[in-house]
Amino acid sequence: MPSAIDRAIETLHTADREAEARARTDRVGAPARLAVCLVYLVAVVSVPRHSLDTTLLLTAHPLALCILEGPSLGRLLRRTTPFLAVALVLGLPSVFLDRIPAFAVGGVTVTRGMLLAATLALKGILCILATSQLAAVCGFERLIGALRTFGLPGRAATHLLLSGRYLLLLLHETSRMNTAYALRAPRRRGIYFRDWGAFAGNLLLRSFDRAESVHGAMLLRGFRDSAPVLPPPPRFSRTSFAYLLFWIAAILLLRLLQLGPPLQ
Repeated sequence: MPSAIDRAIETLHTADREAEARARTDRVGAPARLAVCLVYLVAVVSVPRHSLDTTLLLTAHPLALCILEGPSLGRLLRRTTPFLAVALVLGLPSVFLDRIPAFAVGGVTVTRGMLLAATLALKGILCILATSQLAAVCGFERLIGALRTFGLPGRAATHLLLSGRYLLLLLHETSRMNTAYALRAPRRRGIYFRDWGAFAGNLLLRSFDRAESVHGAMLLRGFRDSAPVLPPPPRFSRTSFAYLLFWIAAILLLRLLQLGPPLQ
């Protein structure tokens, strides 16, 4: 039975393959998608802390993208479950700190603290869904290319790409060491607390050795840090501009709309 680390590695590889498959038929381009996502994040974060109605209106953007372009909303929620749990408890203390009544629904009094907790939780969930949907559609390498379109230097792009590859290398080494540990201690579930320090130290040394081997292979193939070999940054097309203008206008409209009077 595969471990949690092996499942995480397989999830990353599956996401890369799906992003590459979408890239072949994507006419919008990663730069436009990245710009729209940034505008959306700014719009969500700028919503006042008690404006739950405006935050609810902004859910239209990620829901529309999931329906029109994928991946499905349920799949995104499953992939981001740990982050969603953090977002849900983000405003929980305000429920107990602010008990001033805001309004009543069917005889149930909704306090300002409850309203703030719901708004903060929904804002966190929307930000997580928007960034997860962007990563699922574009992939890591296309996002780096989009950042280069907005002025990211080539050397910084190379370092980001290598950092992403090093994450996979680190996960592979963790999986191997975890398997070796389990074979030597079959009756223990997980790593014993006393062995955490030695395990982390060995993992760091092994990952450094693998990284040096990969770097040596790259140098033998002509890689030079001062002149990274990267494809040219993607450009905006007419479809990209149309996509960008449409969603920016829609997001601004949703942000400015308000269903009820603001709370003071």
